[in-house]
Amino acid sequence: MTALSLRNSTSLCYWISVLLLLLILVQMLTSLVVFGGEFICSREAAISPFHFCLIQHGEKSCDVWKQPGPDIKRDTFRTVIILSLYAPLVLVAFALLSTLLAAYSRSRALLWLSAALQTASSLLILTGVIAFVALNHSYLSWENLTIWFYICSGVHFELGFAAALTCVSADKMRPAQV
Repeated sequence: MTALSLRNSTSLCYWISVLLLLLILVQMLTSLVVFGGEFICSREAAISPFHFCLIQHGEKSCDVWKQPGPDIKRDTFRTVIILSLYAPLVLVAFALLSTLLAAYSRSRALLWLSAALQTASSLLILTGVIAFVALNHSYLSWENLTIWFYICSGVHFELGFAAALTCVSADKMRPAQV
């Protein structure tokens, strides 16, 4: 615990990036896991990375795009969307862990690892959002997009900001005194 004491304090940028990573993790868990990533919800359709549901005459029929025979374009897009949106959950958790371990061990390498994981997560989320929009562009309108879509889109920018703060705190970190 001496690494976290006031005598051996870390910069304010470091603690802001830790809090930002916690906020990002909670946002991603809420939007992608708790609410299943339902990004489009309208009178005609409810669409998430895993499900495509059409609503006709008050009845919901899901996975209507499962047609006989493979559709390579749609299946590729769905795979890219799922991997690009859900892999950052794990990467952000590891980024948070390495950031917290860096406070204890005073290791700049762990902070640079965290910044790399945050940057990779940011790019993956951007890829997933773009692929989701490209696949479901016919159902896309401002009023049909849910708050969970906007949160995932905002997480991309939050991760970029957190990565920049982590890089700044890595530059300011003093090595542990023996």
